[in-house]
Amino acid sequence: MGDNRPRLYAVMCAAQCLGGVPMPLYQDAAAAEMTFPIQNATWG
Repeated sequence: MGDNRPRLYAVMCAAQCLGGVPMPLYQDAAAAEMTFPIQNATWG
């Protein structure tokens, strides 16, 4: 999670270069709103 800042996008690009998949989430999102993308992003 991070602010809507240029460094967030630099980190997202770095994660992609390393083979990761960035998944930005809102800071003020409720826990239930975060579980859906996180569960769907994991390799079962």
